[in-house]
Amino acid sequence: MVVIEASDITKTYPTQGGKRALLGRGGIGTFFATKKASDAALAPLSLTVHAGEALGIIGRNGSGKSTLLKIIAGVTAPTSGTLNVNGRVASLLELGAGFHPMLTGRENVYLNAGLLGMRHAQVDACFDDIVEFAELAEAIDHTVDTYSSGMFVRLAFSVAIHTNPDVFLVDEVLAVGDESFQRKCRARILALKAAGKTILFVSHDLGSIQALCDRVLLLDRGTALSRGNAQDTIDFYLRQIGETKGIGHLVHNDTEAIFNHGRIALFHRQRELTAPLGIKVQFYSMGTYHESTDALWHVSETAPTTLTGSGTFPRLPVTLHMTCTLDDTGLVVTVSWENTQALNLSYVALQVFAVSSYAQWHAGSRSGAFPPIGPENHQWSTVLTLPPSEGTCELAGDGDSDLPPLCFSLEGDTSGARFQLDNSDYMGQARIIHLTEAIPTGANPLPPEKRHLGTLTMDPTQDPQGLEKLRTQRRDAQRLDLASISAILHDGQVQLLGDGIPLTDGLHCHLQLRTGDLWVLGHDFSWAVTAKQDDTLTATGRVQRIPCAIAWTVSAIAADTLELQLELTADQELELTEYNLSLCLATAYDEWATPSESGHFGNATKTGRGWTHLNSAYTEGTSIVAQGKDVPTLTLTASEHLGNAYPTAIRTDTDQDLRVLQLLCNPGQQRAFALGTGAHTLFRATLHVGSQ
Repeated sequence: MVVIEASDITKTYPTQGGKRALLGRGGIGTFFATKKASDAALAPLSLTVHAGEALGIIGRNGSGKSTLLKIIAGVTAPTSGTLNVNGRVASLLELGAGFHPMLTGRENVYLNAGLLGMRHAQVDACFDDIVEFAELAEAIDHTVDTYSSGMFVRLAFSVAIHTNPDVFLVDEVLAVGDESFQRKCRARILALKAAGKTILFVSHDLGSIQALCDRVLLLDRGTALSRGNAQDTIDFYLRQIGETKGIGHLVHNDTEAIFNHGRIALFHRQRELTAPLGIKVQFYSMGTYHESTDALWHVSETAPTTLTGSGTFPRLPVTLHMTCTLDDTGLVVTVSWENTQALNLSYVALQVFAVSSYAQWHAGSRSGAFPPIGPENHQWSTVLTLPPSEGTCELAGDGDSDLPPLCFSLEGDTSGARFQLDNSDYMGQARIIHLTEAIPTGANPLPPEKRHLGTLTMDPTQDPQGLEKLRTQRRDAQRLDLASISAILHDGQVQLLGDGIPLTDGLHCHLQLRTGDLWVLGHDFSWAVTAKQDDTLTATGRVQRIPCAIAWTVSAIAADTLELQLELTADQELELTEYNLSLCLATAYDEWATPSESGHFGNATKTGRGWTHLNSAYTEGTSIVAQGKDVPTLTLTASEHLGNAYPTAIRTDTDQDLRVLQLLCNPGQQRAFALGTGAHTLFRATLHVGSQ
């Protein structure tokens, strides 16, 4: 049954003019300019409320909440539109409305109940209950002007709920009175709800709104917004709370973005895709984190689809600029900042917190599932590191999810930018995509200057089938298919698949270099996009910490054999203490063998023990073999290297849980490999599949 039905109701109030206007700053000009103007308190609004429904109404001050309740209560008439209300309405719209201060509490009970439609005899029947609920037995015969505000509202609320209304309108009165009475009021409203009464509840107490209401209506400048269920509406409202000068709202088709004091929330089809932390920027300076939400913000709209926010930090000499554009390409966020004085900075990061409902990730030729986030996860954990040349990825829900795929593109404006995909801790419950620029110690302190961090594009509008087609194309561009094995070259690693089943894990097949006491792994390099020509894949990477470039070449030289070549090009004279080629295998591999010994990988060592070498003795050699149940035998053989080679088997701890084949190369009696400028072949090796 429909209890309240409003159709295109509006409410406008004329702007005040007259004699007072002549005394103000505008004088007679103001009087004539404003006397015909009007302010819209409520835009055309249509609303249907059914019997027994509890509707919460939220919004900023001045959004039209109280005006709507006054129209429904009959206190004021709509300027236009139609309204039908069926049943007795009891309302608490203003503190003490309908009470006479010179009358006693007893007299006001009868007066106010009569205004609400009760006869004298009906009030007699429930008078004692009204007084008992209000807890005013000792003061009921005192005049109301002697009451405190708490006593006043207790009596008003008690009268209203004892009129047995069909529709109960409540406007913020639960914020008055002590905590004990507030609990009693909430319990009575729940009892009315259980009895099938219709309740309209206006409040800034979002906890009470969520607990008491079936549906929530958000009013914004007199316009009604609905976000589906109550929680989604409340979350949408929360993203807009704050001083208006620091808030901006962009809408394009089905996608919305809210900028709120250094935090951005992204919505698609009224569903929030970002977690509560949203999209933000973080600085780390002198052992202290400075979040963009700590800054004082001013937002300006530079175009219909663009806004720019500028924020100054109270404890950091930095002004941060975030420009947001929402169009057919998605949400584009460009970040720049300037320090007004010398600054010691460790890093600056643009962070995106997506909802944890995203279960899958796709990046280039790789795909995977996010690990679950459980109570045992007390800190962030890295899922994937992306090279600057491959700053794109997609997040997707599981097979049954209706989440739209979320496509990311990250463009760093500095060579030190790094892209990473993380899981948050248990409390955060988010998938994190971040662009981080680490500042070398030697570059500090940074002189005053304007700097660009990078640009983020997020697009929730892509067709899932079209994305899968693009992923297939990307995988094919980085993949070689042999008779029984496939190799994918990405991010300085060679991933192996056998009949679609992963044969490698972790860092897959990768290079490790040591110069002095510094170890550098293949994924520490910034890798160019893999190139494919015929049966050969190539990629080149560079790292800031060593003046060199590394080139990977992977070729199919037979139906069951890959050739792997790693070449180092030194920009200047360079010394390597040692280096190795490591093949990280899936858990199905259990046995290993070198020309001189063999063994089982066995169980992982305890957490924190690192990598454990399983050889009983190190004997020079060029090959090592791994075998396992239901997986093909793999033989790694080096045909060219710089020094003495030692094949070794390794078992990692439980954190990584990997089995590793390694060809380790050291300079023997020499202190280090002395490499001159130019190209040097570190390894030329073959990876054979199946028995030799």
